[in-house]
Amino acid sequence: MPSNSRKATEHSSGESAALVKENERLRQALRLRDCALHAAPNGFVIIDMQRPGRPIVYANDALVRRTGYSAQELIGMPSATLTPVTSNRERSLQIRDAMQAGRELEIEYHTARKDGSLYWTATTLIPVCDADGRVTHYVSTSADITVRRAAELQNQRDRELLVAVVESALDGVIAFDDAERISLFNRAAEKMFQRTASDVQGQSVDVLVPERFRGVHREQLLGLTAAETPRSALLGLRANGEEFPIEASISHVKVGDSTVHTLFVRDLSARQRAEAERVQLESQLRLAQKLEAIGQLAAGIAHEINTPIQYVGDSVTFLQTSRQDGIAVLQAYRDAIAALEGGATMEAVKAQIRAVEQERDTEFYRVEVPKAFERTVQGIERVAAIVGAMKEFSHPDAVDHQLADVNHALETTLVVSRNEYKYVATVVTQLQDLPHVVCNIGELNQVFLNLIVNAAHAIEDSGKDATNGRIVVTSEVEGEHVKITVSDNGCGIPEENLEKVFDPFFTTKEVGKGTGQGLAIARSIVVAKHRGSIDIETAIGVGTQFILRIPIGNEEQQEAVG
Repeated sequence: MPSNSRKATEHSSGESAALVKENERLRQALRLRDCALHAAPNGFVIIDMQRPGRPIVYANDALVRRTGYSAQELIGMPSATLTPVTSNRERSLQIRDAMQAGRELEIEYHTARKDGSLYWTATTLIPVCDADGRVTHYVSTSADITVRRAAELQNQRDRELLVAVVESALDGVIAFDDAERISLFNRAAEKMFQRTASDVQGQSVDVLVPERFRGVHREQLLGLTAAETPRSALLGLRANGEEFPIEASISHVKVGDSTVHTLFVRDLSARQRAEAERVQLESQLRLAQKLEAIGQLAAGIAHEINTPIQYVGDSVTFLQTSRQDGIAVLQAYRDAIAALEGGATMEAVKAQIRAVEQERDTEFYRVEVPKAFERTVQGIERVAAIVGAMKEFSHPDAVDHQLADVNHALETTLVVSRNEYKYVATVVTQLQDLPHVVCNIGELNQVFLNLIVNAAHAIEDSGKDATNGRIVVTSEVEGEHVKITVSDNGCGIPEENLEKVFDPFFTTKEVGKGTGQGLAIARSIVVAKHRGSIDIETAIGVGTQFILRIPIGNEEQQEAVG
């Protein structure tokens, strides 16, 4: 073989070997890239832009797993199949426009699985150009963001719910930062302060508080802890300058390096008006009940006054008669003096005087006139006691609690109500020495009267009279309370009525004898007004005992009202 031919053959063989080697290197590189793409967690797709339908020419294993298609099914599939227009109408137009313009695009959209279900993907589309700059392919990388989108959707719903709750709250909700700049102002706050959210956005919370209280309110609110969140009574300021009472609490939440302060505000204007009206109505009701009781007692009180007045009238009539006889005796003494001066004998004058004294019965007057004066004084004192008791009982109640003598109040009430019980019961009092009590004695007088009158009516209903009816009134100190009991041996209270005796308008008495307000008012006065208690012990046919416990009041309270 010629040497030139041999050399040419050797050269050709060397080129072939090099080509084979290079091809093998390229195949290994492609296998490595293919393995890398198949191992990638995100979907990787190559789309041919030169063929009709823009088919998929490459899809990695991640896309196969997510879509449920096989690799063979994906290859040649129009790329739009994975982005159905029905759920991606607007996004499909964005993808089309970007591909037509050869632009890169980042987009989130629904991707369709083989079974028709959808999942969210975040996709980046990158154009691939040839040497002439023409777009021949698009590379698409996509990540499954279904979980993230679901979380975002849930967060959005939570935010919308939170906004709806805050905006629908009846209380004002105001949030501000460490610099006290307002960032949230709900509808209730707008209505309350007569300012819109846009008006106060970024302004200091000071605009919502009267100027003279700004420093005090700021310290009071910001000093509260989120754990306690107590409510404080403050004053708010409306846009028109009107001040109004508010109740406020605050919470503090750390957000990053700053703190968000959330103020919860309640307008107390309506509540205070309602409370004032309630107190006024209660006062009117108590006064009406007291006047009703006084009206019912009026006839008896008139009778009680009439008896001592008769004593006084009879005694005064007797004293008038004795005065006339006394004047006649005095005239006889004067005549006797004149007779002695005229020369009459002493014996004759003495006989004349004795005759006049015997005629006028001076010995009788000597004994009876002092008694008449005593009866008059006693009658006047009795009338004064009854009138004084009535005055004490019917005097308008004091607004504030004062130190008072409870035993004296019980005795006064017994005087006023005597005609209610004197024909049906004997009253026994067992009143121990008591300290003065911090109370509204006018209100307690009403309670005592209700209980005593109820006891008298219960005894009357049982058929007893003054010979065997018995009311026992006691008082004693029990710990930090004064204990008062009013007991009767009347008919007792049926068990089915025990739960109702303190209900307003509940009564078992006949029409005209009771309104059913007495015990309801008594409970309100003792429990609500005096922080005390009222209990009942009863047995049918045996009687009933009402037990009242009234706090005496600590030293600080006693000094404050003393």
